[in-house]
Amino acid sequence: FYASDQTGTWQIWRLPLNDAKPAALPLQFTAAGGFRSAVSPDGQWLYYSKREPASGLWRMPLAGGAESPVLDLPVPLNGAWALSRTGLYFLRVNAQPQIFFQPFSAPATPRLLHTLNN
Repeated sequence: FYASDQTGTWQIWRLPLNDAKPAALPLQFTAAGGFRSAVSPDGQWLYYSKREPASGLWRMPLAGGAESPVLDLPVPLNGAWALSRTGLYFLRVNAQPQIFFQPFSAPATPRLLHTLNN
């Protein structure tokens, strides 16, 4: 997966590989924007950031289907996230920057891990 604005807006593209060589032409994976992506540890989802027309962190099934919002992250921070085996780490900036962890298990409530000092 990679991001490109070759269509005029940032989208996520998929390049199928066969023995580490391109097996086909790239296929556009997202239709409503996307620029930074990561595959979930279980291989079922593609998580990705969006800037326009909506921002935040989104996900879409790798097998195809509708996208759904995961986190509302403002544009300057929409790339401030990382996946782990068990959940999602992300940064929020209110009065002070804070690092949160949100487990993949639903319903998941983000847990504050650390507050950064300015």
